[in-house]
Amino acid sequence: DGRIVSVSTLFSGRKLRLVSAYAPSAPSALRPPFFRRALPRFLSKSAVLGIDANCVPDPTIDLRRDATSPYDNKGAAELADVVNDFELIDVAREQLGAEPFFSAHHTTPGGGMCHSRIDQIYAPSKDALLWSHASCHDFFPSGSTTLDHVAIQISLSVAEGKRGSDLRFIDERIFDDPSFNAALASEITNTYERNRHLGP
Repeated sequence: DGRIVSVSTLFSGRKLRLVSAYAPSAPSALRPPFFRRALPRFLSKSAVLGIDANCVPDPTIDLRRDATSPYDNKGAAELADVVNDFELIDVAREQLGAEPFFSAHHTTPGGGMCHSRIDQIYAPSKDALLWSHASCHDFFPSGSTTLDHVAIQISLSVAEGKRGSDLRFIDERIFDDPSFNAALASEITNTYERNRHLGP
């Protein structure tokens, strides 16, 4: 039936919710209600969602397979709607554009291969949070002789601005001075009158 776990934490002083989800694999008919009803209860606009969705966002670029039968991508539209509702971004696609990137590599019953991006990470689109699709430094041992899932990773940078010094500082209390405001109003009116013939 799928699984979801979440935890709230601080990233660079900002409260974020980390959500890990595994969508139903079979029957695939369980995926749409899982995305519509179960997943939103764990999400927010400050959530980082890592998910094995068992479907791909866009089969034209997130799927490469030997089989000629139709690919079962049930739930992809519902997942896209939920991600959009919470204004989360697909960091891989934001960074890689249409460049192929596959996270899962499975052998099909006929002996062929299916490469897909069923594993995805979505992140908040908040100001000053700069997410990057990163090379993964996988800490799991590599003893397996068969391909399966590979770990995916994103990194976070926080933009921090400094107040500039190019312009002279103006004490905002000057706008409380009636004589200054009168002089400013007069200058605005005179400038308008001198240039009114120029039109809008």
